Amino acid sequence: MATQLQNEIGSNREEELDLTQVDHIVHKRCPDGVCKPFFQYQVVDPFCRLCGLCVKTCPVGAIEGGPKKLAKIVGKKCIKCGICIDVCPFDAITHMDCQEAVGAK
Repeated sequence: MATQLQNEIGSNREEELDLTQVDHIVHKRCPDGVCKPFFQYQVVDPFCRLCGLCVKTCPVGAIEGGPKKLAKIVGKKCIKCGICIDVCPFDAITHMDCQEAVGAK
């Protein structure tokens, strides 16, 4: 498998790719949970109190909703800055690995 991966990424190295590289390249996920391109932010419905604070503070307008409306994060607009997580007093916004998010749907 490593030789196939090396061909895919144009590597001429003889050493094999480690498992972390395999996860990133093949599985499109970060096993350490630190690579933002692999995150998907989401609102956890039972915790959202419909305050609209996240909507007001999102710097790119990636959160729809508002006072008395459940917030929804628009993935294509989200720049994954994490401000929404920081401002939510109810811990209603979280991020998960994109592969986990696909499996959870």
